[in-house]
Amino acid sequence: VSCGLRTLLIEKQKIPRHKICSGMLMPEVIDLLKERFSDLPTHILSEPAQSHTFRFHFDSGRFYDMPMNATIVERGEFDQWLCKQSGAEVRDETELIGFEEKRGGVGLYCRNRTAERFTISSSVLIAADGARSAVAHSIDPGRRGRIVWYTVAQYCYRGTADLDPGYFHVF
Repeated sequence: VSCGLRTLLIEKQKIPRHKICSGMLMPEVIDLLKERFSDLPTHILSEPAQSHTFRFHFDSGRFYDMPMNATIVERGEFDQWLCKQSGAEVRDETELIGFEEKRGGVGLYCRNRTAERFTISSSVLIAADGARSAVAHSIDPGRRGRIVWYTVAQYCYRGTADLDPGYFHVF
């Protein structure tokens, strides 16, 4: 957007939304966000907002520490803030159901929450639809077979625990 390009972000779900994500932003990302936009507003920061070590806990009772320095954000709130800061047009509750290369660009076939279908013409399509990207699969159907998949669950609780807040604990 800052380079004068008209930018459209298509999001299948309503923004803000919960995502299974640690929300960790490395110092280089924070610097880039400050340079391009501003300091992160406090309402998007997690509690605690800083972590210096990943601590992996194993069933045996042992653990492994991996040093890192990160700011931790609430992903839904962060994504919404980032969309606003970017200046991109956002169409949430809109699903990309297909696309095709056309002369000079790409035709995007979409469906909104009321099941209305429409087409958008674009010069470029950037896929940011996750590890199971339908866009990437359409371009390279064998891709999914070459990826190692992991099952992840994320549970969030509010309360107190006797854990050092500088660590990001993974159980």
